[in-house]
Amino acid sequence: MNPLMDPIVDGHLDLAANAGAGLDFTVDAHTRRANETHRSLLATVSLPDLRRGGIAVAFATLFGVPHRRGLNHGVPTDEETMPPYDTPAEAEEIGLRQLGLYRSWEDEGRVRIVTTVSELDRHMEQWSEDRLPGLVILMEGADPIVEPADVHRWHERGLRLIGLSWSGTRYAGGTGSPGPITEAGEELLAEMATVGMALDLSHLAQEALPRALEFPGPICATHVHPQRLSDTDRQLPDFVLEALAKRDSVVGLTMVADFLERGSVQRGNLPTLSDQWASHARYLAEIVGWSRVGIGSDLDGGVGAGESPREIDTVADLRRVAGVVPAEHRSAVLGGNWLSWLRRTLPA
Repeated sequence: MNPLMDPIVDGHLDLAANAGAGLDFTVDAHTRRANETHRSLLATVSLPDLRRGGIAVAFATLFGVPHRRGLNHGVPTDEETMPPYDTPAEAEEIGLRQLGLYRSWEDEGRVRIVTTVSELDRHMEQWSEDRLPGLVILMEGADPIVEPADVHRWHERGLRLIGLSWSGTRYAGGTGSPGPITEAGEELLAEMATVGMALDLSHLAQEALPRALEFPGPICATHVHPQRLSDTDRQLPDFVLEALAKRDSVVGLTMVADFLERGSVQRGNLPTLSDQWASHARYLAEIVGWSRVGIGSDLDGGVGAGESPREIDTVADLRRVAGVVPAEHRSAVLGGNWLSWLRRTLPA
């Protein structure tokens, strides 16, 4: 396979959340960047850049910030452009609004939303001709699901993956918010299994991980790192990675500089794909195998051009990953692994 032509899959992009914060994703990142007044968190993602870079599929999030945590996500903004939520109903409203944005992009011919294997296969055939990005909808933090049984309606709307937490939610502890899966979380997992919804382990608190691994439905980790190389509660211990390998799951590595090398942004010495990212990928592959390593960039998810590896100026540069993994695994890591996982887990 030619890595210059292979489809790329990005397992995690906060497109709607950032668009809701006032960013125009219909223009390229450099155009947006030219109008930015801040010096950090510079734009890296846009719909034109996804198309130009050959990103065939992106897991596009529904993401809101609980009011108790404040807002420290993406470019500088305020509560008027991206209001946090206090109640489940407010979280639901944010999620529905963001889903509506993705649908409007589809209506405008800017993306295709993928919800089934047949839609994925049809999309990939079309993508080989038009390079239009496909979106698989992922909920990051399950608070927009007001009651566990509501997951059935969200599935009908096109949602295909759920991460129970970002910070802690009503359903589980999360990053910086320790705690297990709650009673409501147990109910939600049961409903998710019934409907065939996939579980994303990203951001789950350490106390919640063992129980999450018992989930009988599809499972993955869209945007994480091995905790052994990035020692925070945000990352996954080796025993979790080993369990994911046994489940034939995919693990997406981010492009977050400080996850690749702690303190690198503050020191002004950004990591590189060829050094730190490749090292994380090799370590991960030793545990899960190259057939389960993927990309989950999290670009523009609280990081920008100055907080990502040196080789990543925009999301269109993700193809450079091909140069830092073994040649025989390039196509798989760029996107083949995620595509295989989606074909195993999406409804027919």
